[in-house]
Amino acid sequence: MLQAELQQDIQRFSSKFTARVLDALAPLQSSPQPEVREAAMRQLLLYSASALDIATEPQPELGLLDMIVFVTLSRRIVDTYWVPKVFGEKGGGLVQAMAQSETEVWQLGDKILDRERREDLAALIRDWQQRNPDHQHVESVRFHTFSRVAGKLAEEQEKRASGLLSSLKTATAAADQAVLVAERALFLAHRVPFLLRMQARVGTHEIVGDTVAQLKSAGGVLDRVDAMVRRWLVYLLIIGAAWVVIFWGGYYVFKRLL
Repeated sequence: MLQAELQQDIQRFSSKFTARVLDALAPLQSSPQPEVREAAMRQLLLYSASALDIATEPQPELGLLDMIVFVTLSRRIVDTYWVPKVFGEKGGGLVQAMAQSETEVWQLGDKILDRERREDLAALIRDWQQRNPDHQHVESVRFHTFSRVAGKLAEEQEKRASGLLSSLKTATAAADQAVLVAERALFLAHRVPFLLRMQARVGTHEIVGDTVAQLKSAGGVLDRVDAMVRRWLVYLLIIGAAWVVIFWGGYYVFKRLL
C-alpha cells in the first residue's frame, strides 16, 4: 500500500469522525445546563483538533496507529465518564458516534495490520488503560506514549511497541515526500478555520462565564454593603428619635417645673 493512499484514508476518516462528533454534540451545546454546554464545546474542540493533528502527521503509518489509539481510548472514556457522569441521556448520540468511529478506524487498520499486529496494539491500549484508570482526558495520548513513559512500561511492552511501528513501515511503499507534504498542507488549510472558530467560541464562552461570575460576586458584595448601610440608617434613626424624645421631653419637664 502506498503512503499517499494511507494518508488519504486517514484524512478521510478524520473528516468523517469530526463531522460525526459535531452532529452528536450539537444538541448538547444548547443544553440549559451551563456545565454541559461548556463540556460539549470543549470536547468537540479537543476531538477535532486531535483528529486533525493526527491526520497531518509526517508518517502515515504512525498516524494510523495514533488514530486507532486516540479513537479507541476516547470511546472508552465516553462510555465510562462523559456520558454517564456529564452529558447524561442526551449523550447517547456521542456513544454511537464513537462506537462507529472505533469500528471504522480498526477496519482501516486492517489494510496494513495483520492479526498479530492488531492483537499487539490492542494489548498496548489495554495495558495503558489499566495503568491509568482515572485518566479522563485521553485526546493527547498517542502511540509513542506507550513506549516512552520511563519506568512505567515493561521492557517487553516497549519492544512490542517499537517493533510494531517498524514492521508497519515495511507494509507501505514510500511516496514522494513533497507530494505528501502538499496534501497535508491543503488538508490542514481547509480545516484550520473551523478549529479557529471553535476556539474563539470556547474562549468567548469562558470570558462571558467569568464575567457573569464576577458580576454575581460583586452583586453579592453590593447586597451585603446595602444591607449594612440600611442597618446603620435604622440605628441612626433610632438614636435620633431617642435624642428628640430626650431633648423635647426634658424641655417640657423643665418648662413645667418653672
